[in-house]
Amino acid sequence: MKSLLNTLTFSLACLLLSACEPQSATLGKPAPELATFSLNGETVKLENVIKQKPLFITFWSESCGGCIAEMLELQRLQQAQPDKLDFLAINIDGKDADTAAVAKQRGITLPVVKDQLGITAERYQVVGTPTSFLIATNGVLQQRMEGFDHERVSALFGN
Repeated sequence: MKSLLNTLTFSLACLLLSACEPQSATLGKPAPELATFSLNGETVKLENVIKQKPLFITFWSESCGGCIAEMLELQRLQQAQPDKLDFLAINIDGKDADTAAVAKQRGITLPVVKDQLGITAERYQVVGTPTSFLIATNGVLQQRMEGFDHERVSALFGN
């Protein structure tokens, strides 16, 4: 009986470990799945965000001035050339932050989601903000940018 219990426990542990297989952001490989929520509390998955244009995601915090500057620049570029890229701004300030109020106050009109538990930031190996990624329409990671780089962001639009 003890042997059966040990076998069942081991099997359950293996099943759980394989189901929770870690994901990481590697250029040239499929982008890790998002574990984010809309500002209305709905789950946001990567497959629902990637459409017919490449996706630029940026991880940001409300206390990061460079993050706000980057998002405002991205908005300006996107409004000038709406057919180039889609955007998703992922806030990492946690579940207690009033992200909707901050976005409104700062004039952020890009789609914003929350990484309430830090799972997505961990999968994308985000150490500081802003950290951004370009994901091709096939879901493959193309670029990683740490910090706000105006020239590199402008180059995405051919400017």
